[in-house]
Amino acid sequence: MPQQTDESMIRYLVLGLFEAAINLALSHEPEALDLVRRYKGKVVRIKTTGPDWMFFVVLCDDGVQLFAEHEETVDARLTLPMPLLAQYVLGNNMADVQGADGV
Repeated sequence: MPQQTDESMIRYLVLGLFEAAINLALSHEPEALDLVRRYKGKVVRIKTTGPDWMFFVVLCDDGVQLFAEHEETVDARLTLPMPLLAQYVLGNNMADVQGADGV
C-alpha cells in the first residue's frame, strides 16, 4: 500500500475519532453546544505545526464535523503547534494556550 494512502487513511481515522470525541463532550455540555449552534455553518481551518497538519471544522446543530479538505469559504483560521492543540483539547487552561509561543 503506498505511503500516501496510508497517511490518508490515518488522517481519516484520526479526524473521525476526534470528531466523535468533541461531539460526545458537547452532548454533555448543553451550554457549549448552544454556543456551537449560534455559529452554525461557520468553518474554521486549523493548521498545526510539529507535525504540519491541516483540517477544517464545520459547526452544525448537533456539534461539529471535521474534514481533511474543504472547498468553500473559511470564516476563521487558527495556526498553532500540535502540542498546544492537544493541551487545549485535553482541557488545560485556555489562557495558557492563547498566550503561548507559536499561536
